[in-house]
Amino acid sequence: MATNSTHRVEVIEFPKMEKHENAERLSIVRIFNGYTCVVATDDWQGVQKCAYVPPDSLVPLDRPEFSFLAHEPYKHDTRFARIKAKRLRGVVSMGLLVPVPDPCQLGDDVAELFGVQHYEPPLAESGGDAAPPPSCYAPTYDLDTWRRYGHLLRPGERVIVTEKLHGSSGRWTFHDGVFHAGSRTEWKLDSAHGKRSIYWRVLHEHQELRRFLVAYPELIVYGEIYGYVMDLRYGAKKDELHYAVFDLWHKWEGRWLSQVECFLKIGKALERVPILFDGSYDPAFVEALQDGRTYAGTDSMQQREGVVIAPWEERWDEKVGRVKLKLVGAGYLEQS
Repeated sequence: MATNSTHRVEVIEFPKMEKHENAERLSIVRIFNGYTCVVATDDWQGVQKCAYVPPDSLVPLDRPEFSFLAHEPYKHDTRFARIKAKRLRGVVSMGLLVPVPDPCQLGDDVAELFGVQHYEPPLAESGGDAAPPPSCYAPTYDLDTWRRYGHLLRPGERVIVTEKLHGSSGRWTFHDGVFHAGSRTEWKLDSAHGKRSIYWRVLHEHQELRRFLVAYPELIVYGEIYGYVMDLRYGAKKDELHYAVFDLWHKWEGRWLSQVECFLKIGKALERVPILFDGSYDPAFVEALQDGRTYAGTDSMQQREGVVIAPWEERWDEKVGRVKLKLVGAGYLEQS
């Protein structure tokens, strides 16, 4: 089954305010035991509920709740502002709280009501869309956040913590004797308008990936294309692309392979995302791994985007779906 992200604008009970040590008129609230938000103390006195807008949301500037952000419009669509993490008087504020009308109930998703969209980083180019492999289900890849759902991981259980790379999510398979390459949401043409997409470039430039796909036609390989793709370049030269595998989907059995199965299948045949930790789950230790320098590419001084935490054995939660969670670093959120 697919891993569905719950990038929601959820109505929550307004959290308890804590004193901000460096600002007399500001307070700190904690959302889902992970996100911190800095709020104007006087604005929230007596308020019982609110909506939480997480980082990497696009909010419409024509709504009064967001008009105060008009001085910093999103450069790719000036009708919106992008919500980012910001350091306010020494405390990183992750997201935004807005008041909600009375009919809204706790737990409601009010993204549509407020016109909030999920930010997707623009790519330099992605190529034209192609038809999917026939009779082949390939889930759209997305992960929920550890800050909200970290409680699903059990203290002491074996987990793998890998580096979250900043690039473009891709997928590749060899189906009925034909190679297929795609983005996170769409399969792509080998070339469109005389230009080859980055997803097909990886497949053409890395013969070990082609050999692996032919050897395992039952699998879809999911990985991150990084290098000369986004603003974090990992030391890549112009037009230089790399990839790193983060998951395998068994298209005949309709399931994700466990971590141990991935190790056995991949071995040293393909590049994997850097593994930062393999051992017993400790929330405080995992949280400490979110920031630091990257282990990918050649620029060892580059900021790490974050980490991904997965149980050694595959697990499923009725509300969230697959239990595999991302933790974007506070340092990256502040700088991006």
